[in-house]
Amino acid sequence: MNSLFKNYLTEGWEEEFGMEFQPPEELQEMLTAGILTDKSWHNDSMPRFQVTNTNYQFWVAPTDENLIESPSSRFFVNKVDDKGEFQTEDIFETDNLNVILKWIGKVKKNKPSEIGPSETDLAKDYGYNITNVIYKYWKGFGFKPISTGGGCDYMFYDWNINGQSKSLLVSDGGESPDSINEKTSLNLYTDDEWMEGYYKEFDDSFAAAEWLNKLNNISKNTWKDYETILNYMVLDGKSIQ
Repeated sequence: MNSLFKNYLTEGWEEEFGMEFQPPEELQEMLTAGILTDKSWHNDSMPRFQVTNTNYQFWVAPTDENLIESPSSRFFVNKVDDKGEFQTEDIFETDNLNVILKWIGKVKKNKPSEIGPSETDLAKDYGYNITNVIYKYWKGFGFKPISTGGGCDYMFYDWNINGQSKSLLVSDGGESPDSINEKTSLNLYTDDEWMEGYYKEFDDSFAAAEWLNKLNNISKNTWKDYETILNYMVLDGKSIQ
């Protein structure tokens, strides 16, 4: 979620966006109870709510995908600083309302270290269709989970290049691998829609990680440079059709 939003005085989600952007009933009850504060502003693409008296906030996309341009998930979590300035990097995103409700509870209990996907019981607590071993392994490389809304969730690494999203995805050729010993594919998507790019197949996650580490041997964190990994994908990988 990229925006230049600042903490402007707002009138509320219904006045700013209309009933088509109505958030789930559970969130509306939290607004009434004062657990959440409505920070919605019409120049943004969707309503925004802040956990009252904290720096944590989240955005709620409408269920009608025709109302905004291709949201990757329904809920996007991030922060504002002490001045109310919007920080652009997402903490996590999800389509699962229960994930958001549980996250709000953790914020209210002032447990920031527990905010975001659990390392010990990821699927049960947060609804991502990713096995814990895949989550833990790829998190060590800076990857994070993403929910696609279609049941196929992945660990991915992303870049923002001139306002466009580029993503490196871990898959088994279709879904997320169940095991680090399973066939693994690194998919580099060069467009926001995950339709174009390159992929390289490996026998398992270890081999995929070893390939990334070989790039790091050239220069520290080289593979995390988008242009570098794109060049190597063009050389070593196959085109996504």
